[in-house]
Amino acid sequence: MIEIDKAFGLFAKAVNQCYEGQYPGLCRYPQFSFSRAMTIMWKQKVYSKTKSNLMDAFTLLLQVRRQNEIKAGKLMTKNNPISSFLISPKNSLLTELQNSEPEIMAELFGNVNKDIDLLFKFAHSVADLSVNELTIHFLGSTKSTVEEPYKELEKAILKQTGNFYQKAGEVIEIKYCKQILDEDYEAMGQIVLPSTLKKIGQLKQSYMEKYLRYYLQRRLSQYVNSRRKVVFLF
Repeated sequence: MIEIDKAFGLFAKAVNQCYEGQYPGLCRYPQFSFSRAMTIMWKQKVYSKTKSNLMDAFTLLLQVRRQNEIKAGKLMTKNNPISSFLISPKNSLLTELQNSEPEIMAELFGNVNKDIDLLFKFAHSVADLSVNELTIHFLGSTKSTVEEPYKELEKAILKQTGNFYQKAGEVIEIKYCKQILDEDYEAMGQIVLPSTLKKIGQLKQSYMEKYLRYYLQRRLSQYVNSRRKVVFLF
């Protein structure tokens, strides 16, 4: 892409000059470039036609990664509810991939680092399709703004993350929730953009506050009930 822009730089410059001359009062950015034109064509002709399958595969692999983390962690849980985090064997995409690519799927389900590498490459490839020559400079910022298709991917990530945190609070002992959420946050930092990670951090904080309130309410209720029993004894 960079080499193409360099090779046809004079032509792109002429196009932008013509635009400025014809439409002097309109916004000049983002300017025309061959890399931008090819990105738009790629999104319209390739990505848009495979988006649904790619998004499904990404969210499935993200769930696989979290499943692997739960299994590897060997954390103490109430009634051992590890099954709560397992992907349903009836998942149609999972079944299809296991039948068509059994060796690859076996490796993914047993290798957390491989999961993270693939998730990182996909997320950042989608981010590359969602920026222009101005916004690309702010990708490393927590305040960066990106357009579609990364916006849609971010929405799916946040939705699954919220579901995962909710389930963790429901079935895992309160004292282990923070460990799980901290480990998940650290892993997500290796996958998503800083702006998305900031939103995940806010989700994490919100759920931890919710867990803490529930824990304190339960302990207070237990204390009150125990005091009542003492009073009845006398």
